[in-house]
Amino acid sequence: MDYAKLSVKLLLIALLVVGVNLPLYGDVLDFSSPDFVLLTALHTDGSLVVDPSWTWNGAPLSDTNHPSEANLRLQSDINLYSSLSDPALMFVQVTNISTTQGAFWFGSAIPATVQTGIRLTGIPLGLNTPLFGDQYANSGQALMCCGPSELTTTLMNTPGYVLATSGDGLLIHTMTGTDYGFSSLSASLRQEDIQPRIFGGGVFSLNFGSGMNLSTQDWSLVQAGAEYGGGRQFVPLSLTAKSYSARSSTGTSTSTRIDNSRNARNWHHGNHSTGSHHAHQFSSARSA
Repeated sequence: MDYAKLSVKLLLIALLVVGVNLPLYGDVLDFSSPDFVLLTALHTDGSLVVDPSWTWNGAPLSDTNHPSEANLRLQSDINLYSSLSDPALMFVQVTNISTTQGAFWFGSAIPATVQTGIRLTGIPLGLNTPLFGDQYANSGQALMCCGPSELTTTLMNTPGYVLATSGDGLLIHTMTGTDYGFSSLSASLRQEDIQPRIFGGGVFSLNFGSGMNLSTQDWSLVQAGAEYGGGRQFVPLSLTAKSYSARSSTGTSTSTRIDNSRNARNWHHGNHSTGSHHAHQFSSARSA
């Protein structure tokens, strides 16, 4: 008899009997459950930075031939939750992703549209360096791969990401280039794309260690940024974002500041390998 496996089974049964509903590996999370406490809700909103070498509708960019604001719009919601079952455990949900609208992207322009990470700054002081987990997913989350005849695989986790830390900041980003980056575009709008993409956002866990109660910390100063193209561009927090549970849209359009630092990924990665990240030269797009 395998006593180790039996012990695990008995422990899980005991937790269920006493009403502790801890997420298991490969779990689709329902954040409407009373076990989850919303710490802060953040929204990123900005525009894709256009490379001057790109073409639009088969012609060079000009004052009369260029993408519209909607064509270039990049958005995502980043929600931070704690768990009543484990007050030291945070869940980072990335959802409502929009990686441009109404345009076909092809050639080396495709990676620029892909969301490859999220950056959180203003994390409350005094917290331990968290242990990173990728074993959770949103409902409906799927892996799309690769090329024109894409195969869709339902995901129970969010693979391909690592955690980097710097001061009061955390950066969760793809391990290798733009592989497993988030996208909202179907294969027909990402022509010639042969890399794996995740649709429906993702969920990550951050365990800050025993003795921590995240719901007692002040999360009102947390800022968020969304990374695109493997560090090519960061889109910052929208000025219309609401902290904590007040997330109703004001309907106000805001101009956003873009950080195009090529050194945006010079963060500390602990024991994780960051893989290979390159500055890309991008090419072509056209309106849908």
